[in-house]
Amino acid sequence: YTPRAADLFHIIPTDVGRPFEHLTHRLNYDGLVQDAQRVLDALVSYETEVEHDDGRWSIARIAPYRTTDDRIDGVVLTFVDVTDLRTARDEAARRTRQQSVVAAIGVTALEGCDLPTLFHMACVRTTEALGVELGKVLRYRGDDLVVEAGVGWLDGAVGRATAPADAGSQAGYTLLSEGPVVVPDLSLETRFEAPPLLTDNGVRSGISAAIAGPSGQPYGVLGIHSRMPQSFSSDDGDFVQAVANVLGDAVQRASSEETIRMQLAEIEA
Repeated sequence: YTPRAADLFHIIPTDVGRPFEHLTHRLNYDGLVQDAQRVLDALVSYETEVEHDDGRWSIARIAPYRTTDDRIDGVVLTFVDVTDLRTARDEAARRTRQQSVVAAIGVTALEGCDLPTLFHMACVRTTEALGVELGKVLRYRGDDLVVEAGVGWLDGAVGRATAPADAGSQAGYTLLSEGPVVVPDLSLETRFEAPPLLTDNGVRSGISAAIAGPSGQPYGVLGIHSRMPQSFSSDDGDFVQAVANVLGDAVQRASSEETIRMQLAEIEA
């Protein structure tokens, strides 16, 4: 055995000769002994991805052990660390899912979906894509912002709950920012304070992005939140901003259509 294997299986020199099933290991792999026996019985190698108890991943390969005189005398276990590869693969899949969400919301908006339904869809799809519990669209009203759509909040929040519009809250700070605002842990935040809307719902982290309105004025804020601290990436922030941009386009399109309807009504009158 190698030093790394000794660490992985807690092997000491006096363990040589002990039954393999008596050894403990640091793998989340309950079927290891059974898979080793199947390889020995069938003489066919086997590979699988396994997670370590520290969160790392390896490809485990079990192969028959053939001696120099061509006898099968057990199995050989090898482990190749693929943590970085798996992380890159998972991130790529995550980005693909997020892009599909932006596209789906954009198509729905272009099909003429009404704004309340579109806002609700955006909250649902973005929270699902980021694996968090709460999402909301806040509408700017001058002195404050009101929850216009949302998922995961306490009953009665939608249409009633508000957040301050000044820079002392995450929503107000977002309105003054040029890009998404990412909060990994609200308890450690120094740029602004958490308003009751967030604390009452147990929010610990989140991402927010401004939604543009007609004539260059802000419409509001898209906020995605979790009740646990989260290490959001810059790509996650860009994703929320992309969804907010789609909502902003829909708001401006709806405003233009309403203006045209009003003008036509005046002409017909």
